Amino acid sequence: MHCYSSDVYNRRFDFQEVDYEKGVKGKLVDFYKKHKVGALTKIRVLAAKGTLVEKVISISPKFDLIVISGHDFSRTSNKFLGSRSLMIVSGVHCPVVIVPVAGPFREWNKVWHIKRKENESLILKPFLEQLKLNPDSVQIKSMLQISFTSKFWQSIVGFVKTKKENIRQSILNEISSEELDLLVLVSHRKSSFQRFVNDDPLHVVFQFGIPILICQAK
Repeated sequence: MHCYSSDVYNRRFDFQEVDYEKGVKGKLVDFYKKHKVGALTKIRVLAAKGTLVEKVISISPKFDLIVISGHDFSRTSNKFLGSRSLMIVSGVHCPVVIVPVAGPFREWNKVWHIKRKENESLILKPFLEQLKLNPDSVQIKSMLQISFTSKFWQSIVGFVKTKKENIRQSILNEISSEELDLLVLVSHRKSSFQRFVNDDPLHVVFQFGIPILICQAK
């Protein structure tokens, strides 16, 4: 999907006499042909006049899942999502997957749900089943845990509670042993979710190039 300004001088491309929307769709088709994606799946290209955030939110009720790319997560930044991505994630009406720019895509075999409220498992169940993920196979993790089977998660919780920098190195050392394929979050009220995902030091969880599925509570 490509969104473009109603003002000609603010548009990214110049197609001369060709209708702009038609030209954009042609570029999208060329992109998928170049990367041989068209042979693997059915792609529908979309072009729309207006802002990306508004358009994605407006069409989201028609779709089962929206996928957006995330930038490489900085280990020094206190932001895990840019403002535009955060507005999309907080406003859409279907699940969103944020995939890292770098790194190979893997099947979602090992999945963690970072749980904040007791009713989240019930909220997630229909979303997970729709995406052909077994809810019973998803491991639940909480910042309130006191016993651990994962040294990585134990270090995360310890870092969040104490903010000791020496624990950060333990986190970096232990992530490779987990081989996580997907993290799952539930978005409740927009404002509280925005504070949650960009809360320092909680953002340390999201620095390892792991895809993140975000589902909206009704």
